[in-house]
Amino acid sequence: MKIKRQLPDSLTVEITDATEHSAYFFNNKYYIVDKDGYVLKEDIILPKNLVIIKVKKAKFSIGKQVEFSDKSVESSIKKIYKHLNENNIKINSIDATDKAYYTTEILDGRFAVEYGSKNELDKKIRD
Repeated sequence: MKIKRQLPDSLTVEITDATEHSAYFFNNKYYIVDKDGYVLKEDIILPKNLVIIKVKKAKFSIGKQVEFSDKSVESSIKKIYKHLNENNIKINSIDATDKAYYTTEILDGRFAVEYGSKNELDKKIRD
């Protein structure tokens, strides 16, 4: 939201809607979030054209950022997502339900990329 003062006695308010970026799957629900991780809505129906991120532990409240009890899981998800996007690799999902074994699905689920644990994740992503 932007607010601009226009002299002598006016204000202009510009509001931009948040854009759906991805969806977290947790406890049989989808939590649609924007690019900054703010929860926009909750749904039980699989959203179309969004990357699905499966997690085991997190807190979701509409209007607030996703809260991870384990920050290393959040960091690993962001690293994987960022790397694949930078290399123009279309992903369908990231599975972070087992922090000892991260996987992604690419090309409409035809391929799975297995990263294993978060140890040396940067090296695994580059190689």
